[in-house]
Order: sequence, then structure tokens, then C-alpha cells
Amino acid sequence: MDYIEAAHLAAKISPKYVIPTHYGSIVGNKEDGILFKNSLSKKIKCEILIKDEDMDSSEY
Repeated sequence: MDYIEAAHLAAKISPKYVIPTHYGSIVGNKEDGILFKNSLSKKIKCEILIKDEDMDSSEY
């Protein structure tokens, strides 16, 4: 699912909040998270969490 499809799905289910988590790691790139956020209705709050590349995975 790309960011456009994800934004359309979010519009259909109309959550209060979304947190895109896979951009840049599993699918797409980091910019896709921003594009996703910008594609959402202003009624849906979006928080993009940036993974710190210096952190060990055991710290999550």
C-alpha cells in the first residue's frame, strides 16, 4: 500500500489519530510518511515517529 492508498483508507475509517510506522523501513521511503500526512484530512491528526539510526533495536 502506498501513501495515497493509505490516506484513502484513513479517510474511509476516519480515525482521530494515525501514526505511520513503516515508511522508510518496510515500504517506501521517509518522505512518503510526510506525503501521507499531507494527504490526510485536517480532522485526522498524524504523528510521524522518526527512528534514530544510532539507537540499538533493543532500545525500542
